[in-house]
Amino acid sequence: MSFPMGGQPLPQQSPTADLFLRYPENIGMHAQIPYEQAIGFLSQAAEMAFRVPFTWTYIDKPPDGQAYLVFIPQPQAPLPPDGIRWLEQEKSFRLPANGRELEVCEIRFGFIPGGAEQSASRMRRRYRLTKGGNPQIFLLHYLRSDPAPIPAHLLSAFVRTYPLRPIAEPRIFVAGDRMGQRVQAGQPNGVGVGLGGGGAGGPPMPAAHVNPMAMNPGMNVGLGLGIGSAALAQQNQVMDAMERERRRAAAAAAGGGVGMPAAGGVPPAAAAAAVAAAAQRMDEDDSGDEYEPVSTRTLAIERFKRNHELMAEVFTQASKGDRKAPVCPSPYANLNLADMNTRVVRRARLGRVSL
Repeated sequence: MSFPMGGQPLPQQSPTADLFLRYPENIGMHAQIPYEQAIGFLSQAAEMAFRVPFTWTYIDKPPDGQAYLVFIPQPQAPLPPDGIRWLEQEKSFRLPANGRELEVCEIRFGFIPGGAEQSASRMRRRYRLTKGGNPQIFLLHYLRSDPAPIPAHLLSAFVRTYPLRPIAEPRIFVAGDRMGQRVQAGQPNGVGVGLGGGGAGGPPMPAAHVNPMAMNPGMNVGLGLGIGSAALAQQNQVMDAMERERRRAAAAAAGGGVGMPAAGGVPPAAAAAAVAAAAQRMDEDDSGDEYEPVSTRTLAIERFKRNHELMAEVFTQASKGDRKAPVCPSPYANLNLADMNTRVVRRARLGRVSL
């Protein structure tokens, strides 16, 4: 049994109990992260998780302003230790955001044990998209808050065992058809893209295409079940390429073909030629026997929405309108019986009507 410095003995844990599955790119230091920026980070990370394996790593005594994107297989479970002891419980709330839902969890009054810090002034916020994204991907942000006194008996109560053991676990995919696949050291990922949306990955995928993955708790990450598939990922790549070509064509048209380079420093004329060539290639490759850029899932969703709109038009009047049938006046309301009899008798006397 191992003993932390100045603390009680720790129980034996799994090799990854103290580790985070972190997005491999450093997203930098941020004094503050607005909610809109947090949603952007989470949306792009959910899309990149289909293509980039996450890395097992420690988060230990992070500096102020540091942010991380991590994958938590069981979102409701406590986070792995981060080297900071917290004096209060975590509080959470949720915010609607254009069809999505952002969960914000905040914990205050943290400090690094060991005696170097005399007050508990550290704070951690973690964000995730509970709707419209992958709810197992979190954005962690460390910053400062109002200070609080540190109880004397906790000054040297470390939250983990030191020194930290070397990490030998391979990188692993956490989403898509390769979810659970491990990538050994020195093995390429197969893509070279960044979180900012540049490079081969193109612009970030809309959150409507990101699907939550239910992980198998019996494994470190597990093979899980999810509705992401190779066809859907291929569709997203095709749609991204089409969107980039459309933007380049729009930029070329707006510049009038003079003096406005397209993306990547390409002149408008060259960009227009590239768009035409790409469209021709897509037309040549399009056939009924090959892959269509619209997945069956997208088609089913559109049919579902259309059918419900039609049914709503049919039944809205019956369920919410005036259920009483309108009373129509009789077509004979303006006729007088006595007057009609008098006219009949008069015509009979004139011989025009035989009784």
